[in-house]
Order: sequence, then C-alpha cells, then structure tokens
Amino acid sequence: MFTLFLSSTRATASRPAALIFTGLLFATSLGAVGGLAGCASAPAYEEKPVTHAATEADLAYVHDTTPIQSDGAILYVNGMGCPLCATNVDIQLKRLRGVQSADVNLDTGRIVVNFKPDGPRPSPKQLADAVEDSGFTLVRVEPQAQRADAAKEPALATEAAR
Repeated sequence: MFTLFLSSTRATASRPAALIFTGLLFATSLGAVGGLAGCASAPAYEEKPVTHAATEADLAYVHDTTPIQSDGAILYVNGMGCPLCATNVDIQLKRLRGVQSADVNLDTGRIVVNFKPDGPRPSPKQLADAVEDSGFTLVRVEPQAQRADAAKEPALATEAAR
C-alpha cells in the first residue's frame, strides 16, 4: 500500500506541485505527460546521472542471495542524479539488517556500505532490492577487504606474544 500526498491544490503549469509518494519527492506539473517531470530538489543534477557498464557476471552477482562475507561493499548504482536521490538510497540501505552506514557519492554513482562488525550481513540481492525500492538500479557489487583496524589486530597480538 502506498500513500500519496499533494503539497498544493493550486498547482499550475508554471507553479508545479510536489508529490510525496512513499517518502520520495517528485515534481510534476499539470501539463506534464505521465505526471513526473524529474527530481524537485535539484533539476540541474538530474540531467547527468551516472550510468555504469556492467558485465553479465556483475549482474549475476547482484542477484546472489548469499550474504556478503566482507566488512562492507561498494555499490555501483545507475540513475542517481540529485541530493534527494542520495538521501532516499541512504535511508533504504540503512533499513537493512547488518548495515551500519551508507555513504553516497553522486559524482561517481557509487555507494560505500559498511556492515556492522558483529551480526548478519546482507546479500547482494538484499542490497539490490533496497536500491530498487529507492527508484534506482544496482548493477555491480564489489565487496571490500577487511577494515584496516581489524586486519591489524592479529598482527598486534602476534607482536605482543613475542
């Protein structure tokens, strides 16, 4: 079930109304075909969203349901083009069990996701579903290596034992 709110009942072609639809904000005008004219927060950004090329192997891994074993991942997302996009993707990813943070870079179309140190890890499919729920397409997931501080701990333990 979706909820739709109209911000103004006096919208005209020269003064668009904002539609809030399941937490996403879209601009529309009465004369627009299809009703959606783009992102209301920064239309200039929307003109040049980043598009990543993906191999068949990349796309197959995006649909994998096996939890990611690394401490984080870099997500390559197509279609993001404005600050509101970043907020929507960030919110959806942080709702996933095991996600600690999500840092969106609109210039590169990448999101760095860090997972909680102790706990379950999401699968690439769960990450893809969260990105899709925010209106975009995840085309590649690149697991990150272990965090530097975690990698140093065994070395420090070995050094202390000497």
